[in-house]
Amino acid sequence: MTWLRWLSAFAPTERRYGLIALELGLEPEDVLSPVEIARLSMDGAARDIDQSALQSFRDSDLIISARESSGQLCYVAVEVSYTVGHSDIDRAIAHAELITHITGSPAFPVVSGVHAAAVAEARLNSEAIHWHQLLRKTLDPR
Repeated sequence: MTWLRWLSAFAPTERRYGLIALELGLEPEDVLSPVEIARLSMDGAARDIDQSALQSFRDSDLIISARESSGQLCYVAVEVSYTVGHSDIDRAIAHAELITHITGSPAFPVVSGVHAAAVAEARLNSEAIHWHQLLRKTLDPR
C-alpha cells in the first residue's frame, strides 16, 4: 500500500516539475535521469562524502535542473511522499546540500505530497524548504 501511495504522489510531481521550479522563481530545464544523478555522485568533488549519503542521493526521487533569472544553473532536490514527514524533509535538505557541494551551483530542497504529518508541519512552515502540496485531484492520471 505504501508503494502505491508513493507512486500516486510521484507521477503528478514528475509531471509538474516545471511548475515546482517556477514556484521557486526558477526557469525549469529538465529532470535529471538516474544516470545523470549517478554521474554527479561520481564527480571528483564527491570523494569526501560518506557512501551512504551518496547512495541516498542516487536514490533521489527527483532532481530538476533549472536556471535562476541571472542565467545561473541551479538544481531542485525533490523528495516525494503521500504524507510528508521529517525523513522526507531531511533527505531533500541533505540532497540539496550535497548537490551544492559537488557542483558549486545553488540547490533548493522541496518536498511534494498530499498531506504533511502533524509532526512535520512546523518544519515545513519554519525551515528553508519548499512544500509543493498536491491536491487529490492531481493524483488522477487522466
